[in-house]
Amino acid sequence: MEAMKKGKHYENNLEAVCRAIEEFPEDKGKVLMIADNWEDPCDMFLLEYLKKKKIPVRIIVCGTNANFNMKYLEIARATGGTVHTMEDDLENLASMKDGTVFKIDGIKIRLSKGKFYQVER
Repeated sequence: MEAMKKGKHYENNLEAVCRAIEEFPEDKGKVLMIADNWEDPCDMFLLEYLKKKKIPVRIIVCGTNANFNMKYLEIARATGGTVHTMEDDLENLASMKDGTVFKIDGIKIRLSKGKFYQVER
């Protein structure tokens, strides 16, 4: 709790994924990220690198009680990965068509022009 209150609120999620891939190249298809829904990854510029490497990122998102951090949906969709919470699993993000509306943890989300938007809770 102290770190949450006093921290800089920077999450280097994708940097950690890239480092893990470099360190364990034989396991690059087995990437699992545990993410804090309340913090944004500050290194989204690395997403292009992961897309080019064709490394699916599977993400467990924690703390989704009122809102959903769209950046984690974006990461999973861009890499062909999946998103998981305590309640739901999204395994078809990469194949979703524009205009698709879905729910995760009771949060209604729409895919529009390649971006995710929370519609309602």
